[in-house]
Amino acid sequence: MSAIEGPPSPFDADGRDEAAEAAFLASLPPRLRNVDARQELTREDLPLRGRSMDDPQLSAATQRVWDAEKQEARCLAEKHRALAELYEHDGEYEEVTEVDSVDATRAALALRVTTGAAGWYLRDAYQAVHLFPRCLAALESGVLPSTWFQKMLKSSRSLTDDSRRNLDVAVASWSPDISPERFFTLLKKLIALLEQREERPDPLDGLTRSVELLPSNEPGMGTVQISGPIPDILAQWKQLDESARAVQTAQRTALREGTPIPHDPDGLVLASGRPRP
Repeated sequence: MSAIEGPPSPFDADGRDEAAEAAFLASLPPRLRNVDARQELTREDLPLRGRSMDDPQLSAATQRVWDAEKQEARCLAEKHRALAELYEHDGEYEEVTEVDSVDATRAALALRVTTGAAGWYLRDAYQAVHLFPRCLAALESGVLPSTWFQKMLKSSRSLTDDSRRNLDVAVASWSPDISPERFFTLLKKLIALLEQREERPDPLDGLTRSVELLPSNEPGMGTVQISGPIPDILAQWKQLDESARAVQTAQRTALREGTPIPHDPDGLVLASGRPRP
């Protein structure tokens, strides 16, 4: 028998992150978890939504502003990624001695700012890349407005790294088509909730998670036993079920097309002509 025991969050490597994220989202109140827009906002909708259908020049100017904002979002994401490469970082951000100790000379030259200001730009870039990867990807694709991203980055400075990673997970799940007013209101409420949780940790966080591989009387067989909070177990179970279904689908496709069968080391699927149950 083997056991994998660890601190409260993770089950195992890749899967544990997804399970922990799903459990975190499930722990949020509905108003912060199910954030959808009544209708999609597109470039083509701007003349109608902006009441400029009868003025082609005004409509065209509005769409040019839309295009410029998309480009600005992509440029901001690229600037964060480039600055993050200039920032030599080791360990959690709070463990870095002082922002002033970071060599900001190159960043200052490129940004045309003082070295002091460049140090703060480097800090923001580190946070954007390492703490907000999902929202940064949305920014990079032009989906998340640059103003929203910058507001999130600035408003969350009082949070710990773990809380900011959770903030990234939640905000990335929100519809980008909601109004700015709603976004900023929800962002403020979510940050306040995360601050409260830092002051009063969830009792579930202190529970031990474990995954055990138990032996079986049948040769080559075993049983996986997962212990932990029910939301974490359900999230892990969902991930395992989705993975199993994906393998079955791939095996059916391979059998139908006559291509190599994935995950069939002993040839049982090939011999039976059916995917593993």
